[in-house]
Amino acid sequence: MGKRICIFSGSLNPLGLHHFEIANAIAEAVHPDGSGFLFDEVLLRPCGFRPDQDAMNSVDFTHRAAMARLAEQHPHHPNIHLDLSDFERPEFQRTFDLDQEYRELGHEIWHAVSSSLLEGGYQERSLIHGWYRGNELWRDANFLILKRAGSLPIQSRNLPPHAIVLEDANLSEDGLGRRIRAKAYGQRPLHGMVHPEVERYIYRHRIYSHDMRRNPGHGELDLSRPFIVMDKKYPSERALTLAKTLGYPTTPIEDATCIFVLGGDGTMMHAVREHWKRHIPFFGINAGHRGFHLNEMTEEQLATELSGPMKIYHQPMLLVEWTDADDAPQEMYAYQDAWLAGHGAPLNISVEEGSRLTSELVTRYERLVGDSAIIALPAGSTGYARSAGAQSFPITVPVLTFAVSAFNDYSSPKSYRPRALDFDATFCFINLQPERRRPELFVDGQTMGVAHRVGIRVSRIASAQVAYLPGHDFSAKL
Repeated sequence: MGKRICIFSGSLNPLGLHHFEIANAIAEAVHPDGSGFLFDEVLLRPCGFRPDQDAMNSVDFTHRAAMARLAEQHPHHPNIHLDLSDFERPEFQRTFDLDQEYRELGHEIWHAVSSSLLEGGYQERSLIHGWYRGNELWRDANFLILKRAGSLPIQSRNLPPHAIVLEDANLSEDGLGRRIRAKAYGQRPLHGMVHPEVERYIYRHRIYSHDMRRNPGHGELDLSRPFIVMDKKYPSERALTLAKTLGYPTTPIEDATCIFVLGGDGTMMHAVREHWKRHIPFFGINAGHRGFHLNEMTEEQLATELSGPMKIYHQPMLLVEWTDADDAPQEMYAYQDAWLAGHGAPLNISVEEGSRLTSELVTRYERLVGDSAIIALPAGSTGYARSAGAQSFPITVPVLTFAVSAFNDYSSPKSYRPRALDFDATFCFINLQPERRRPELFVDGQTMGVAHRVGIRVSRIASAQVAYLPGHDFSAKL
């Protein structure tokens, strides 16, 4: 049996405390017959890429996702859930299409809208009528009308056919989101407007400021509640010594303000993949070998330098989607790289490079047979991609590395060389002989098992914050 779901969508940029006040009012609305809550679930759904609103697109979607997840930590009704799926779409999903999708799944969908959108509804001149297939939406969709306390009564002739009015929905004044962004631009406090962790994130990464696209950001680690990560099975002696110096055991991850990673690049890689959704800085201390992703520090330096200024890099992650041996869809996020071990399977590899709206270049390898095909972020360009002959890049360079190992291209006489492609590139691997060959997928060095179709691109919602002392960052070791 389907659910009765209310979707509260909008730019939600950033997701403020007032949005949760509205969502709580919706979640606590009681059914007219008194049988319980009006809705089984309330979805807070920030909209994705809007080609008609460049200003909203100026904030990277990984930042918007991070702020939304931090805001979700604010106490709220248990029936309220965050839906970031629109960020991963090439273009935002229109209300009509969203409504149709949920109807096909058997759910009863209601769209929360402000009463300000209804003016002129009886003349088919409301703002809703101007949406994509707005006349059909007005006629067929269900609307929860959010009415501000003290506002003028809604004229019944302006109501859609299927509507419920939620009186006194704690709607904030118009333009509060713009006020938050303007205050952030002026480096003014945001107390009472956003979750404190969201405020710290905004100023750490200079969101909404004139230089927000600069990477790295600068700041200090909040050392009040650290969480320590080491190799669980085989921690090195140096890692144990460092942990003792820091004071191990430490805060539970749910309450942590920063994450110390003691080990090598592999330890950092697995720590990020496991805890990136906390959206707090990772600070690695090298207790391994090269330690590209970690700081070189002595025990004495821990007492004097950890409280100083840091470079904090905002690093996007890869979204890896595949179908397994049973043809079931799977997905995973990667901090460094993903590769497909061919095991002799002939692969069709397509690479689409271009913007969200246009495909500028499509390169297709119709039949490659060999060992492995690797996609690496700059953070992974020092690993397996380099062993395949690719160049290593600083983590601030927005390129993807595409490298193959011991492959023969049967569709072209030209030899293959590793290459750097734009961050918008999308890769698709298809096994041409699934009945005979079983290629294996690896994400950050961990096997995901057999994969016959794999798609890889930079995620728009997954990212990691990695902190370095000045002079200790990734580029210093290249």
